[in-house]
Amino acid sequence: MARLELSRTWEPGEVEARLYRSWEDSGCFQTDPFGEKPAFVINMPPPNVTGQLHMGHGLQDSVQDAFIRYKRMQGFDALWQPGKDHAGIATQNVVEKLLAQEGTDRHQLGRPAFLTRAWEWKEKYGDIITEQKRKLGDSADWQHEVFTMDPGPSLAVREVFVRLFEKGLIYQGDYIVNWCPRCHTAISDEEVDHEETASHLWHMAYPVLDEAGQPTAEQVVVATTRPETMLGDVAVAVHPDDARYRHLVGRKLRLPLVGRELLVIADEFVDPAFGTGCVKVTPAHDPNDFELGKRHGLTPVKVLDIEGRINQNGGSYAGLDRYEARQRIVEDLEAQSLIMKIEEHANAVGQCQRCSTVVEPYLSRQWFVRMKPLADAAVAAVQAGDVRFHPKRWENVFFHWMDGIRDWCISRQLWWGHRIPVFTCAACGHVMVTRVDPTACAACGSPQLSQDEDVLDTWFSSWLWPFTTLGWPDLDNPRFRKYYPTHLMVTGYDIIFFWVSRMIMAGIEFTGQAPFRDIYFTGIVKDTQGRKMSKSLGNGIDPLEMVQTFGADAVRYSMIALNTEGQDIKLSVQKFEMGRNFANKIWQAFRFLHMQDWSLLDGATNLAEPCCRELADEWILSRLHSTRLKVEEAFDRYRINEAQAALYEFIWGDFCDWYVELAKPRLYNEQDPAGRKAALEHGLHVFLSALQLLSPFMPFIAEEIWRIIRVELEGFGLTPPFGEHLMLHRLPAPRPEWIQPEVEAEFALVQGLTTALRNIRAEQNLKPRTAISAVLNGESARLEGLKPVLHYIQDLAQASEILLGGERPRPAAANVVDGIDVWVPLADLIDLDVERARLQKERQRLEGAVKSLDGKLGNAEFIARAPAEVVDKERAKLDGARQDLAKLQQNLAELG
Repeated sequence: MARLELSRTWEPGEVEARLYRSWEDSGCFQTDPFGEKPAFVINMPPPNVTGQLHMGHGLQDSVQDAFIRYKRMQGFDALWQPGKDHAGIATQNVVEKLLAQEGTDRHQLGRPAFLTRAWEWKEKYGDIITEQKRKLGDSADWQHEVFTMDPGPSLAVREVFVRLFEKGLIYQGDYIVNWCPRCHTAISDEEVDHEETASHLWHMAYPVLDEAGQPTAEQVVVATTRPETMLGDVAVAVHPDDARYRHLVGRKLRLPLVGRELLVIADEFVDPAFGTGCVKVTPAHDPNDFELGKRHGLTPVKVLDIEGRINQNGGSYAGLDRYEARQRIVEDLEAQSLIMKIEEHANAVGQCQRCSTVVEPYLSRQWFVRMKPLADAAVAAVQAGDVRFHPKRWENVFFHWMDGIRDWCISRQLWWGHRIPVFTCAACGHVMVTRVDPTACAACGSPQLSQDEDVLDTWFSSWLWPFTTLGWPDLDNPRFRKYYPTHLMVTGYDIIFFWVSRMIMAGIEFTGQAPFRDIYFTGIVKDTQGRKMSKSLGNGIDPLEMVQTFGADAVRYSMIALNTEGQDIKLSVQKFEMGRNFANKIWQAFRFLHMQDWSLLDGATNLAEPCCRELADEWILSRLHSTRLKVEEAFDRYRINEAQAALYEFIWGDFCDWYVELAKPRLYNEQDPAGRKAALEHGLHVFLSALQLLSPFMPFIAEEIWRIIRVELEGFGLTPPFGEHLMLHRLPAPRPEWIQPEVEAEFALVQGLTTALRNIRAEQNLKPRTAISAVLNGESARLEGLKPVLHYIQDLAQASEILLGGERPRPAAANVVDGIDVWVPLADLIDLDVERARLQKERQRLEGAVKSLDGKLGNAEFIARAPAEVVDKERAKLDGARQDLAKLQQNLAELG
């Protein structure tokens, strides 16, 4: 029959698109809440509806999909629950920019019309990231994709708000928030990026007043990086034990430029060793000052409006932008000789993640959740082992944050999002918090009701994600019954505080169970300099470009290989070459098997079972099942990179580098058809078994090779051992009875002796076709044990003869492997005089290199001035040169 023609290298482009369509069209990713298979569930962290795939997704999706595919092949009803986040600020910003291009804004449009435009944008562009995830190979149950503003999740969000309000855990109050003057909303801590900025520290003098309220010669000096906030100062604080200022406590100061009287107060919050030991207190524009002000009953004075301009409380500075006001205030203070000193100062300035505007600590009336009552149960769950962290060290970060947890500001001054379900009666002022929109006041019956203008923080829907995606609060929903609680959450350690901890709290509070058993933390993907990837730095790597260049399997493989125990990843484009190289190695191994004579296969062929005829067959079968066991144990311990590494070692090392070479003599022996058939059957069985293990990591190449094998087998009239889709075939469990440690140890010696002979050939510059002989010497019992495998060593090392025991030939190259001497006679292989001259010349070069490096590293000035990595590099060079010199001198001695 005509055989399929294979490309010389793995070409993933067309294959990946075709296979993904086949999987999705065949329902390979779908789950069955009514089926008998046990559930395994991962909730996909919902990407923003405005988002584009980035390398963080590339890492986390590769990890999640490997777990899902592995569990699916273990026989689980494996649900990877997908969804998207409505991304309040990000989406509203996108739509507002579109409106600006049209010459209008949301206020001219009005809230209902603006929301219509936002939904239209979402429907048109919201699926971009979903399609990008498909290109990576994500096997999520897309038919059940959830959007955080779908009716179900919206109902759940409202239910949670009402329950918390009814329990007294939601309240409204005036507190300091992160305020974005551009977005006109409070934003959460995780939505603030801090950037080190060169700034100044201004030292300002405030006159002390006498009892009559007149300035004295005495002054108090305070320092600030934000002079404009002095307009809102209401006090100056000192430490109660600071003897320098004890006489001033209770006295008053005059606030320059404004004229307001300030009280000197004592508070242990002040560090007397920092600066002058005096701290200006601005409760409306600093979170620490706000708390200090509450302790002392101080009335905050707001001096900024929502635009970041000075308001009417700023006197003559009213209407100025905050930075204009800063400049004017400094100039005016200098004119009055009240600027005592200006220092250069590096300051971590918070910027809005969405628009890069510098945020302001701002006193604002907001809605909050009391978190401490919810935190205690979450802490107890982690302490009891109901929720397990991988790596475990992140538990300490979790506990530290939970110990100092603060109330959560959940209101945002936006239009796009879940509107806060609080209604106020215009007639009587009665406030209602309801599950459905009321039509009349519950107190007086008036229909004149107004709903709170704000929406909820996007994280308020995200913290409910593990159960709202499954139909909660409908506890009889079959998906909720089967798939909750979920089993694994994969996310970055950077959002332990803002998402992971809140999900645990919400799950326990609203379902009575922790939302997942295990949390797997990945590292953060950074550039080669260890910097976080960002648009502003221009150091990002586009995963879709990497997929196009290297293939999805190569991207997946490389990201998992680099993901070690939650450590950050320093990524470069070149790192993806290792994934492509592995894919090509797999493809070349298949090409070798494919070019064999498959007409030898017959009706008795069963590729699902091994076909052992030689010790080499038993060895590779043992290695296969040892690898299966390693993979299983690594997955169970959430060491997914170790599972993949074990598989790499088996496929590239054991199978490609060793077993294929061991099988070639049989495959090429036309005098023994039965031996050829057995070698081909066993090779295909082992290779197919490896493909099954490979499928969760590199699903496209595994599936395509299986498809070709299936087509070829059917073309020869044979029944394939698996069904249409390899990804759905049940992974066989490791067979301990087929693991033979003694056989593996025997072949480890074969590999060691073969490698020693190959190294000698390379060191002596002997061409591969140059015939060599060898003598192996050691204990007689060990030499006797080598007889059954001697032909393997001879074939692999391309040796014409190998003798067991005897005298060492002279001259000879030598090596030692596990107590066995390896000697290769050199007399008939090389011109000894020419070789001596070559080695002596090389020795002179190496001695010079050692002397030069010794001198450099002995130079104290070089050691002191050179970067540590340069010194380490030079030391490594010296070690290498010394080792090479020692080997060369040994070779010279052996020549006699």
